[in-house]
Amino acid sequence: MISQGQTSFRIQSVSLELIQEVLVEARAGKASLWELLLTSALKEKGRSTAEIAELLDGQSVAAKDFAYGLAEEIKRELDAAELDFFNHTSDDEDRQGRLDYDHFESREEPDSATA
Repeated sequence: MISQGQTSFRIQSVSLELIQEVLVEARAGKASLWELLLTSALKEKGRSTAEIAELLDGQSVAAKDFAYGLAEEIKRELDAAELDFFNHTSDDEDRQGRLDYDHFESREEPDSATA
């Protein structure tokens, strides 16, 4: 079990690194698009560099708030579903899908010498 736990931890670590890379690339792509497409148009409309940076940061904060809010909503739904599952599962029922050997009678075949 320890080996499986360590393997799971390594897999989760790699997944986290990949997610971080995706987020870095998304952020860099967004900043590049702002720089290439929107900055000049906003400057023509009289916006300062500081105002443009503020707009970009504001959008990032709004996106972050949305993502965290969505994650919280999903977590609440999963927690509620898990709680519902455990509340509706009887104590006799095996929740892990393992065999419960107490319910099986011993099926030893009679010894041919004693029979």
